Amino acid sequence: MISKINRKNATSLRKRGNNLNQKLKLLVILNLLTSAAASQALADTKLEVIRNWGLSLTSTFSAREISRESSAITVAIVDTGVDENHPSLSGNLWVNEGEIPNNGIDDDGNGYIDDVHGWNFAENNNNIGDRHGHGTHIAGIIRDSAPNAKLMILKYYSPKATGPANLANTVRALEYAVKMKARIINYSGGGTDKYGQEEMVIQDIQRKNILLVAAAGNERNNSDITPFYPADYGYSNIASVTAIDEDQS
Repeated sequence: MISKINRKNATSLRKRGNNLNQKLKLLVILNLLTSAAASQALADTKLEVIRNWGLSLTSTFSAREISRESSAITVAIVDTGVDENHPSLSGNLWVNEGEIPNNGIDDDGNGYIDDVHGWNFAENNNNIGDRHGHGTHIAGIIRDSAPNAKLMILKYYSPKATGPANLANTVRALEYAVKMKARIINYSGGGTDKYGQEEMVIQDIQRKNILLVAAAGNERNNSDITPFYPADYGYSNIASVTAIDEDQS
């Protein structure tokens, strides 16, 4: 037997239908607004690239789009530390899964206590804060180009330390990056003299197929004539990075 729908029920259903239509309309409007906002954000990003000649010349926008679809990769940053609370960086910090934070124990047995996001080789502790600013700047560039990257922070530099001390800390930082399985190491520093221990660890980096991104220096020298190390050790896994002007000179 087919039940009848009385007028009262029909009116109630009509109201429900009207309410449903209103909700559907609202959802459509919200979806359109969201799509419009996303399109505008994309347009703004492209405009940012056009206006910023540095981003354009380095194809940052293309790199960003490619990396969004890739899995997270660990990038070790050998520098002056990082601002851990920076809103653009805090979510990208590498996490040592073998370490229990702040328990005062070297849980993973790697020789470093509570090295949750990396290590401070300048002061031999887990305080990776950046009092200089350079490391945070570098981390921001990497994160902007690769939004999914996990940033392993290895602080080697102290303005109070001697050159040899900073260099020794660099070697220890590079060794840590290898040990903790970073896939890319960025070292925006160096000098005009070779250092045997540094070259030995870079050879190990090459054997493990790790990319080392190294600075070519700030002196505007021709590195074929005046080498800058570690960028100019000559190994195939080293990407030497320099700076250019807007006219690419």
